[in-house]
Amino acid sequence: MTAHSGLSPLVQHAAVAARITQFCIDGNSDVSGVKIQTGDIGSEIAPDLVVDCSGRATTLPRWLVDHGYGDVERQELGIGMSYTSGLFRPPPDLADDTWACLMLAIPPNTRAAYLTPDDGGLWLATMYGRGGDMAPREAEGFVEWSKGLSHPIIHEKLSQAEPVSDFRSYKIPKGFWLRYDLMERYPRGIIPMGEAVTSFNPMYGQGISLSAGQARALRSGMTDGLDRLSPRYFEASEALNQVGWSVMETRDLEHPSTVGERPADIENRWKMGAAIRKLAETDSEVHRLSVNVTHLLEPPSVLSREDIVERAHSALSPALRCGFIKPAIRCACETWASQTHAMRTKLPLISPALMSACFPSLNENYQAQPQRKVKCHSWTREVQSRWSRCYVSAGASPARTVGNSRFKKSSNTSNAGNNPSREGIRRLICGVPAVQPGNMRTSDPASTSR
Repeated sequence: MTAHSGLSPLVQHAAVAARITQFCIDGNSDVSGVKIQTGDIGSEIAPDLVVDCSGRATTLPRWLVDHGYGDVERQELGIGMSYTSGLFRPPPDLADDTWACLMLAIPPNTRAAYLTPDDGGLWLATMYGRGGDMAPREAEGFVEWSKGLSHPIIHEKLSQAEPVSDFRSYKIPKGFWLRYDLMERYPRGIIPMGEAVTSFNPMYGQGISLSAGQARALRSGMTDGLDRLSPRYFEASEALNQVGWSVMETRDLEHPSTVGERPADIENRWKMGAAIRKLAETDSEVHRLSVNVTHLLEPPSVLSREDIVERAHSALSPALRCGFIKPAIRCACETWASQTHAMRTKLPLISPALMSACFPSLNENYQAQPQRKVKCHSWTREVQSRWSRCYVSAGASPARTVGNSRFKKSSNTSNAGNNPSREGIRRLICGVPAVQPGNMRTSDPASTSR
Protein backbone atom coordinates (compact mmCIF):
# COMPACT_ATOMS: atom_id res chain seq x y z
CA MET A 1 0.00 0.00 0.00
CA THR A 2 1.36 3.39 -0.97
CA ALA A 3 0.31 6.77 0.27
CA HIS A 4 0.94 9.75 -2.01
CA SER A 5 1.30 13.24 -0.62
CA GLY A 6 2.00 15.95 -3.16
CA LEU A 7 4.80 14.62 -5.34
CA SER A 8 6.54 12.55 -2.66
CA PRO A 9 5.36 8.95 -2.10
CA LEU A 10 5.32 7.67 1.47
CA VAL A 11 6.04 3.96 1.30
CA GLN A 12 6.00 1.80 4.40
CA HIS A 13 8.92 -0.63 4.18
CA ALA A 14 8.60 -4.25 5.22
CA ALA A 15 11.97 -3.93 7.01
CA VAL A 16 10.27 -2.10 9.88
CA ALA A 17 7.35 -4.56 9.97
CA ALA A 18 4.81 -1.81 9.36
CA ARG A 19 1.32 -2.73 8.22
CA ILE A 20 -1.73 -0.73 7.31
CA THR A 21 -4.61 -1.63 9.58
CA GLN A 22 -7.43 0.49 8.13
CA PHE A 23 -8.39 3.41 5.96
CA CYS A 24 -9.24 6.76 7.51
CA ILE A 25 -12.28 8.68 6.31
CA ASP A 26 -13.37 12.29 6.30
CA GLY A 27 -16.82 13.80 6.71
CA ASN A 28 -17.78 12.88 3.13
CA SER A 29 -16.86 9.19 3.62
CA ASP A 30 -13.88 9.66 1.32
CA VAL A 31 -10.48 8.15 2.13
CA SER A 32 -8.33 10.68 3.93
CA GLY A 33 -5.43 8.48 5.02
CA VAL A 34 -4.34 5.21 6.58
CA LYS A 35 -3.62 3.90 10.07
CA ILE A 36 -0.34 2.05 10.46
CA GLN A 37 0.86 -0.37 13.09
CA THR A 38 4.62 -0.82 13.64
CA GLY A 39 5.12 -3.32 16.41
CA ASP A 40 3.25 -1.86 19.39
CA ILE A 41 3.28 1.66 17.99
CA GLY A 42 0.32 3.00 16.02
CA SER A 43 0.41 6.01 13.75
CA GLU A 44 -1.57 7.70 11.04
CA ILE A 45 -0.66 9.14 7.63
CA ALA A 46 -2.90 11.70 5.94
CA PRO A 47 -1.78 11.79 2.28
CA ASP A 48 -3.57 13.16 -0.76
CA LEU A 49 -3.88 9.71 -2.34
CA VAL A 50 -3.71 6.09 -1.17
CA VAL A 51 -2.89 3.35 -3.73
CA ASP A 52 -4.06 -0.12 -2.73
CA CYS A 53 -1.60 -2.73 -4.07
CA SER A 54 -2.42 -5.35 -1.45
CA GLY A 55 -3.27 -8.02 -4.03
CA ARG A 56 -5.89 -10.75 -3.76
CA ALA A 57 -6.22 -10.13 -0.02
CA THR A 58 -7.41 -6.54 -0.52
CA THR A 59 -9.97 -5.39 2.04
CA LEU A 60 -11.22 -2.51 -0.12
CA PRO A 61 -14.42 -4.27 -1.34
CA ARG A 62 -15.50 -4.95 2.25
CA TRP A 63 -14.61 -1.40 3.28
CA LEU A 64 -16.76 0.01 0.46
CA VAL A 65 -19.76 -2.03 1.62
CA ASP A 66 -19.24 -1.02 5.25
CA HIS A 67 -19.20 2.67 4.30
CA GLY A 68 -22.29 2.67 2.12
CA TYR A 69 -20.81 2.48 -1.38
CA GLY A 70 -22.30 -0.93 -2.14
CA ASP A 71 -20.92 -4.19 -3.47
CA VAL A 72 -18.20 -4.34 -6.10
CA GLU A 73 -19.17 -6.54 -9.03
CA ARG A 74 -16.75 -9.46 -9.21
CA GLN A 75 -16.22 -10.84 -12.72
CA GLU A 76 -14.61 -14.25 -12.29
CA LEU A 77 -13.74 -17.61 -13.78
CA GLY A 78 -13.18 -20.78 -11.78
CA ILE A 79 -9.86 -21.82 -13.33
CA GLY A 80 -8.76 -24.36 -10.68
CA MET A 81 -5.06 -23.67 -11.31
CA SER A 82 -2.16 -24.79 -9.16
CA TYR A 83 1.56 -24.54 -9.70
CA THR A 84 4.76 -25.78 -8.12
CA SER A 85 8.17 -24.12 -8.55
CA GLY A 86 11.78 -24.99 -7.76
CA LEU A 87 15.36 -24.15 -8.75
CA PHE A 88 17.72 -26.47 -10.62
CA ARG A 89 21.41 -26.31 -11.42
CA PRO A 90 21.95 -27.12 -15.11
CA PRO A 91 24.58 -29.64 -16.20
CA PRO A 92 27.96 -28.16 -17.23
CA ASP A 93 27.28 -28.47 -20.96
CA LEU A 94 24.10 -26.35 -20.55
CA ALA A 95 25.43 -23.86 -17.99
CA ASP A 96 25.54 -21.01 -20.52
CA ASP A 97 22.27 -21.93 -22.20
CA THR A 98 19.85 -18.96 -22.38
CA TRP A 99 17.02 -21.17 -23.62
CA ALA A 100 13.59 -20.48 -22.11
CA CYS A 101 10.32 -22.26 -22.76
CA LEU A 102 6.69 -21.58 -21.91
CA MET A 103 4.61 -24.63 -22.78
CA LEU A 104 0.87 -24.06 -22.57
CA ALA A 105 -1.71 -26.79 -22.00
CA ILE A 106 -3.81 -27.40 -25.09
CA PRO A 107 -6.87 -29.55 -24.31
CA PRO A 108 -7.18 -32.39 -23.57
CA ASN A 109 -3.77 -31.92 -21.93
CA THR A 110 -4.08 -30.09 -18.60
CA ARG A 111 -0.38 -29.71 -17.76
CA ALA A 112 1.79 -26.70 -18.61
CA ALA A 113 5.28 -25.57 -17.70
CA TYR A 114 7.73 -22.68 -17.70
CA LEU A 115 11.49 -23.21 -17.66
CA THR A 116 13.80 -20.18 -17.70
CA PRO A 117 17.32 -19.14 -16.69
CA ASP A 118 17.49 -17.49 -13.27
CA ASP A 119 20.06 -15.65 -11.14
CA GLY A 120 23.23 -17.46 -10.18
CA GLY A 121 23.31 -19.63 -13.28
CA LEU A 122 20.28 -21.63 -12.13
CA TRP A 123 17.07 -22.67 -13.85
CA LEU A 124 13.64 -21.81 -12.48
CA ALA A 125 11.13 -24.53 -13.29
CA THR A 126 7.38 -24.12 -12.75
CA MET A 127 4.77 -26.81 -13.40
CA TYR A 128 1.11 -25.81 -13.81
CA GLY A 129 -1.85 -28.13 -13.40
CA ARG A 130 -5.65 -27.91 -13.43
CA GLY A 131 -8.49 -29.58 -11.63
CA GLY A 132 -6.43 -30.86 -8.70
CA ASP A 133 -3.54 -32.16 -10.84
CA MET A 134 -0.68 -30.47 -8.96
CA ALA A 135 3.02 -31.25 -9.36
CA PRO A 136 4.61 -32.78 -6.22
CA ARG A 137 6.88 -30.74 -3.93
CA GLU A 138 9.68 -33.32 -3.90
CA ALA A 139 12.32 -33.36 -6.63
CA GLU A 140 11.86 -36.87 -8.00
CA GLY A 141 8.09 -36.58 -8.23
CA PHE A 142 8.37 -33.08 -9.71
CA VAL A 143 10.59 -34.27 -12.57
CA GLU A 144 8.46 -37.37 -13.09
CA TRP A 145 5.31 -35.21 -13.29
CA SER A 146 6.85 -33.26 -16.18
CA LYS A 147 6.61 -36.41 -18.32
CA GLY A 148 2.92 -35.60 -18.70
CA LEU A 149 3.63 -32.36 -20.61
CA SER A 150 2.69 -32.15 -24.28
CA HIS A 151 6.34 -32.49 -25.35
CA PRO A 152 9.28 -34.19 -23.59
CA ILE A 153 11.83 -31.36 -24.00
CA ILE A 154 11.39 -29.89 -20.49
CA HIS A 155 11.46 -33.30 -18.85
CA GLU A 156 14.64 -34.14 -20.75
CA LYS A 157 16.37 -30.99 -19.54
CA LEU A 158 15.25 -31.35 -15.91
CA SER A 159 16.40 -34.99 -15.89
CA GLN A 160 19.95 -33.75 -16.50
CA ALA A 161 19.78 -30.98 -13.87
CA GLU A 162 20.28 -31.01 -10.10
CA PRO A 163 17.51 -29.70 -7.80
CA VAL A 164 18.98 -27.11 -5.42
CA SER A 165 15.98 -25.64 -3.57
CA ASP A 166 12.81 -26.55 -1.78
CA PHE A 167 9.69 -26.70 -3.92
CA ARG A 168 6.72 -24.44 -3.23
CA SER A 169 3.14 -24.86 -4.39
CA TYR A 170 0.36 -22.33 -4.83
CA LYS A 171 -3.30 -22.64 -5.71
CA ILE A 172 -5.23 -20.10 -7.80
CA PRO A 173 -8.85 -21.27 -7.70
CA LYS A 174 -10.27 -18.30 -9.59
CA GLY A 175 -9.27 -15.51 -11.91
CA PHE A 176 -11.16 -12.30 -11.21
CA TRP A 177 -11.64 -8.67 -12.17
CA LEU A 178 -13.10 -6.38 -9.51
CA ARG A 179 -15.25 -3.98 -11.51
CA TYR A 180 -14.81 -0.77 -9.57
CA ASP A 181 -15.36 0.99 -12.90
CA LEU A 182 -19.02 -0.08 -12.84
CA MET A 183 -19.85 1.35 -9.41
CA GLU A 184 -22.37 4.17 -9.21
CA ARG A 185 -20.39 5.80 -6.37
CA TYR A 186 -16.72 5.53 -5.50
CA PRO A 187 -14.78 7.39 -2.78
CA ARG A 188 -12.19 10.02 -3.43
CA GLY A 189 -8.63 9.42 -2.22
CA ILE A 190 -8.00 5.74 -3.00
CA ILE A 191 -7.00 3.87 -6.17
CA PRO A 192 -6.73 0.04 -6.41
CA MET A 193 -4.00 -1.37 -8.61
CA GLY A 194 -2.44 -4.69 -9.62
CA GLU A 195 -4.02 -7.85 -8.23
CA ALA A 196 -6.21 -5.71 -6.01
CA VAL A 197 -8.16 -5.15 -9.26
CA THR A 198 -7.17 -7.80 -11.82
CA SER A 199 -5.91 -11.22 -10.80
CA PHE A 200 -5.94 -13.47 -13.84
CA ASN A 201 -4.42 -16.85 -14.66
CA PRO A 202 -0.66 -16.62 -13.88
CA MET A 203 -0.01 -19.08 -16.71
CA TYR A 204 -0.15 -16.24 -19.25
CA GLY A 205 2.44 -13.97 -17.63
CA GLN A 206 0.24 -10.86 -17.63
CA GLY A 207 0.51 -9.63 -14.03
CA ILE A 208 3.40 -7.20 -14.48
CA SER A 209 2.03 -5.91 -17.80
CA LEU A 210 -1.38 -5.25 -16.25
CA SER A 211 0.14 -3.50 -13.23
CA ALA A 212 2.42 -1.38 -15.41
CA GLY A 213 -0.49 -0.44 -17.66
CA GLN A 214 -2.58 0.55 -14.65
CA ALA A 215 0.33 2.64 -13.35
CA ARG A 216 0.46 4.44 -16.69
CA ALA A 217 -3.28 5.02 -16.49
CA LEU A 218 -2.83 6.52 -13.02
CA ARG A 219 -0.03 8.77 -14.24
CA SER A 220 -2.20 9.90 -17.14
CA GLY A 221 -5.15 10.63 -14.87
CA MET A 222 -3.05 12.64 -12.42
CA THR A 223 -2.01 15.13 -15.08
CA ASP A 224 -5.38 16.81 -14.45
CA GLY A 225 -4.98 16.69 -10.67
CA LEU A 226 -6.63 14.53 -8.03
CA ASP A 227 -10.17 15.83 -8.48
CA ARG A 228 -12.31 13.14 -10.18
CA LEU A 229 -9.19 11.00 -10.57
CA SER A 230 -10.88 7.63 -10.06
CA PRO A 231 -13.21 7.75 -13.11
CA ARG A 232 -10.31 8.88 -15.31
CA TYR A 233 -8.11 6.08 -13.98
CA PHE A 234 -10.74 3.34 -14.34
CA GLU A 235 -11.61 4.46 -17.86
CA ALA A 236 -7.97 4.65 -18.96
CA SER A 237 -7.11 1.17 -17.63
CA GLU A 238 -10.27 -0.63 -18.76
CA ALA A 239 -9.14 -1.51 -22.29
CA LEU A 240 -5.98 -3.32 -21.19
CA ASN A 241 -7.82 -5.08 -18.37
CA GLN A 242 -10.38 -6.27 -20.93
CA VAL A 243 -7.70 -7.71 -23.20
CA GLY A 244 -6.14 -9.61 -20.29
CA TRP A 245 -9.52 -10.95 -19.24
CA SER A 246 -10.38 -12.03 -22.79
CA VAL A 247 -7.11 -13.95 -23.21
CA MET A 248 -7.82 -15.86 -20.00
CA GLU A 249 -11.50 -16.38 -20.84
CA THR A 250 -10.85 -17.73 -24.34
CA ARG A 251 -8.02 -20.07 -23.38
CA ASP A 252 -9.31 -21.31 -20.01
CA LEU A 253 -12.85 -22.06 -21.14
CA GLU A 254 -11.40 -24.65 -23.53
CA HIS A 255 -10.76 -26.81 -20.44
CA PRO A 256 -13.84 -28.66 -19.14
CA SER A 257 -12.74 -28.06 -15.54
CA THR A 258 -13.16 -24.26 -15.91
CA VAL A 259 -16.31 -22.91 -14.27
CA GLY A 260 -17.85 -19.77 -15.72
CA GLU A 261 -20.23 -18.30 -18.26
CA ARG A 262 -19.39 -19.23 -21.84
CA PRO A 263 -19.86 -16.42 -24.38
CA ALA A 264 -22.09 -17.24 -27.35
CA ASP A 265 -19.19 -17.06 -29.79
CA ILE A 266 -16.69 -19.09 -27.76
CA GLU A 267 -16.56 -22.00 -30.22
CA ASN A 268 -15.58 -19.66 -33.03
CA ARG A 269 -12.87 -18.16 -30.82
CA TRP A 270 -11.49 -21.65 -30.23
CA LYS A 271 -11.54 -22.47 -33.94
CA MET A 272 -9.60 -19.35 -34.84
CA GLY A 273 -7.26 -19.86 -31.90
CA ALA A 274 -6.51 -23.35 -33.20
CA ALA A 275 -5.80 -21.90 -36.63
CA ILE A 276 -3.38 -19.32 -35.20
CA ARG A 277 -1.58 -22.04 -33.21
CA LYS A 278 -1.30 -24.15 -36.34
CA LEU A 279 0.17 -21.22 -38.26
CA ALA A 280 2.60 -20.43 -35.44
CA GLU A 281 4.19 -23.88 -35.78
CA THR A 282 5.76 -22.89 -39.08
CA ASP A 283 5.36 -19.09 -39.28
CA SER A 284 7.82 -17.23 -37.05
CA GLU A 285 6.01 -13.89 -37.43
CA VAL A 286 2.65 -15.29 -36.33
CA HIS A 287 4.42 -17.11 -33.50
CA ARG A 288 6.01 -13.86 -32.29
CA LEU A 289 2.76 -11.89 -32.54
CA SER A 290 0.71 -14.52 -30.71
CA VAL A 291 3.24 -14.61 -27.85
CA ASN A 292 3.23 -10.81 -27.61
CA VAL A 293 -0.59 -10.68 -27.57
CA THR A 294 -0.74 -13.30 -24.80
CA HIS A 295 1.68 -11.27 -22.67
CA LEU A 296 -0.07 -7.96 -23.47
CA LEU A 297 2.95 -6.59 -25.31
CA GLU A 298 0.90 -5.95 -28.44
CA PRO A 299 -2.84 -5.39 -29.03
CA PRO A 300 -4.93 -8.30 -30.33
CA SER A 301 -5.56 -6.33 -33.52
CA VAL A 302 -2.06 -7.24 -34.80
CA LEU A 303 -3.47 -10.68 -35.58
CA SER A 304 -6.31 -9.27 -37.66
CA ARG A 305 -4.18 -8.34 -40.68
CA GLU A 306 -5.79 -9.55 -43.91
CA ASP A 307 -2.90 -11.84 -44.83
CA ILE A 308 -2.94 -13.49 -41.38
CA VAL A 309 -6.73 -13.83 -41.47
CA GLU A 310 -6.52 -15.50 -44.89
CA ARG A 311 -3.79 -17.91 -43.81
CA ALA A 312 -5.58 -18.70 -40.54
CA HIS A 313 -8.80 -19.42 -42.40
CA SER A 314 -6.93 -21.71 -44.81
CA ALA A 315 -5.28 -23.52 -41.91
CA LEU A 316 -8.64 -24.66 -40.57
CA SER A 317 -9.76 -28.11 -41.58
CA PRO A 318 -12.79 -28.24 -43.94
CA ALA A 319 -14.93 -29.37 -41.00
CA LEU A 320 -13.91 -26.38 -38.89
CA ARG A 321 -14.25 -23.98 -41.83
CA CYS A 322 -17.87 -25.03 -42.25
CA GLY A 323 -20.05 -21.99 -41.65
CA PHE A 324 -17.13 -19.55 -41.59
CA ILE A 325 -17.31 -16.44 -43.73
CA LYS A 326 -14.20 -14.27 -43.85
CA PRO A 327 -15.39 -10.81 -42.83
CA ALA A 328 -14.40 -7.58 -44.46
CA ILE A 329 -12.62 -5.56 -41.81
CA ARG A 330 -13.08 -1.86 -41.54
CA CYS A 331 -10.29 -0.19 -39.59
CA ALA A 332 -10.98 3.13 -37.93
CA CYS A 333 -7.53 4.54 -37.07
CA GLU A 334 -7.81 7.40 -34.64
CA THR A 335 -4.62 9.46 -34.50
CA TRP A 336 -3.23 10.54 -31.15
CA ALA A 337 -3.18 14.25 -31.89
CA SER A 338 -6.91 14.49 -32.57
CA GLN A 339 -8.26 12.33 -29.78
CA THR A 340 -11.18 13.58 -27.75
CA HIS A 341 -10.80 13.81 -23.99
CA ALA A 342 -12.12 10.28 -23.47
CA MET A 343 -9.33 8.79 -25.57
CA ARG A 344 -6.62 11.20 -24.48
CA THR A 345 -6.92 9.80 -20.97
CA LYS A 346 -5.98 6.40 -22.36
CA LEU A 347 -2.23 6.18 -22.81
CA PRO A 348 -0.82 3.25 -24.77
CA LEU A 349 -1.18 0.80 -21.92
CA ILE A 350 1.70 -1.50 -22.68
CA SER A 351 4.57 -2.31 -20.39
CA PRO A 352 8.17 -3.23 -21.20
CA ALA A 353 8.65 -6.94 -21.77
CA LEU A 354 9.72 -8.55 -18.53
CA MET A 355 9.37 -12.10 -19.81
CA SER A 356 11.40 -13.88 -22.44
CA ALA A 357 9.75 -17.02 -23.72
CA CYS A 358 9.36 -19.23 -26.74
CA PHE A 359 6.57 -21.61 -27.57
CA PRO A 360 8.15 -24.86 -28.81
CA SER A 361 6.52 -26.22 -31.94
CA LEU A 362 5.70 -29.89 -32.17
CA ASN A 363 6.92 -29.96 -35.77
CA GLU A 364 10.22 -28.13 -35.24
CA ASN A 365 13.44 -28.99 -33.48
CA TYR A 366 13.68 -27.02 -30.28
CA GLN A 367 16.41 -24.54 -31.06
CA ALA A 368 16.97 -22.01 -28.29
CA GLN A 369 15.95 -18.46 -29.08
CA PRO A 370 18.00 -15.60 -27.66
CA GLN A 371 16.37 -13.93 -24.71
CA ARG A 372 14.70 -10.71 -25.73
CA LYS A 373 15.28 -7.63 -23.62
CA VAL A 374 13.11 -4.59 -24.17
CA LYS A 375 14.08 -1.38 -22.45
CA CYS A 376 11.56 1.11 -21.19
CA HIS A 377 11.53 4.21 -23.35
CA SER A 378 9.53 7.32 -24.04
CA TRP A 379 6.61 6.67 -26.32
CA THR A 380 6.86 8.65 -29.54
CA ARG A 381 3.90 10.14 -31.34
CA GLU A 382 4.14 7.35 -33.92
CA VAL A 383 3.88 4.63 -31.27
CA GLN A 384 1.08 6.48 -29.49
CA SER A 385 -0.85 6.72 -32.74
CA ARG A 386 -0.39 3.02 -33.44
CA TRP A 387 -1.65 2.09 -29.98
CA SER A 388 -4.70 4.31 -30.18
CA ARG A 389 -6.14 2.35 -33.11
CA CYS A 390 -9.57 0.86 -32.78
CA TYR A 391 -10.56 -1.99 -35.08
CA VAL A 392 -14.24 -2.18 -35.92
CA SER A 393 -15.87 -5.17 -37.58
CA ALA A 394 -17.84 -4.91 -40.79
CA GLY A 395 -21.25 -3.41 -40.27
CA ALA A 396 -20.50 -2.12 -36.76
CA SER A 397 -20.41 1.52 -35.79
CA PRO A 398 -17.61 2.97 -33.69
CA ALA A 399 -18.58 3.66 -30.11
CA ARG A 400 -19.22 7.26 -29.21
CA THR A 401 -17.27 9.39 -26.79
CA VAL A 402 -18.27 8.82 -23.21
CA GLY A 403 -18.40 12.51 -22.41
CA ASN A 404 -18.41 13.69 -18.82
CA SER A 405 -20.39 10.87 -17.24
CA ARG A 406 -18.68 9.73 -14.06
CA PHE A 407 -18.85 6.04 -14.87
CA LYS A 408 -20.03 4.10 -17.85
CA LYS A 409 -21.47 0.67 -17.28
CA SER A 410 -20.04 -1.79 -19.76
CA SER A 411 -21.86 -4.59 -21.46
CA ASN A 412 -20.42 -8.04 -21.99
CA THR A 413 -23.33 -8.96 -24.23
CA SER A 414 -22.58 -9.97 -27.79
CA ASN A 415 -25.19 -10.36 -30.51
CA ALA A 416 -22.70 -11.94 -32.85
CA GLY A 417 -23.40 -15.50 -31.78
CA ASN A 418 -21.44 -17.86 -33.95
CA ASN A 419 -21.41 -15.67 -37.05
CA PRO A 420 -17.88 -14.38 -37.58
CA SER A 421 -18.98 -12.20 -40.47
CA ARG A 422 -20.83 -9.99 -37.99
CA GLU A 423 -18.37 -10.10 -35.14
CA GLY A 424 -15.13 -9.43 -36.97
CA ILE A 425 -11.99 -11.46 -37.08
CA ARG A 426 -10.51 -9.39 -34.26
CA ARG A 427 -12.79 -11.10 -31.76
CA LEU A 428 -12.55 -14.54 -33.33
CA ILE A 429 -8.77 -14.72 -33.37
CA CYS A 430 -8.05 -12.97 -30.11
CA GLY A 431 -11.16 -13.59 -28.05
CA VAL A 432 -11.65 -9.86 -27.50
CA PRO A 433 -15.15 -8.39 -27.59
CA ALA A 434 -15.91 -6.24 -30.60
CA VAL A 435 -16.01 -2.52 -29.92
CA GLN A 436 -18.89 -1.71 -27.62
CA PRO A 437 -19.73 1.61 -25.97
CA GLY A 438 -18.91 0.13 -22.57
CA ASN A 439 -15.61 -1.58 -23.19
CA MET A 440 -13.74 0.45 -25.82
CA ARG A 441 -14.23 4.16 -25.92
CA THR A 442 -13.28 6.03 -29.02
CA SER A 443 -14.21 9.26 -30.67
CA ASP A 444 -16.51 9.77 -33.63
CA PRO A 445 -14.41 9.14 -36.78
CA ALA A 446 -16.01 12.14 -38.39
CA SER A 447 -14.27 14.37 -35.84
CA THR A 448 -10.81 12.87 -36.14
CA SER A 449 -8.15 12.52 -38.78
CA ARG A 450 -7.50 9.14 -40.34
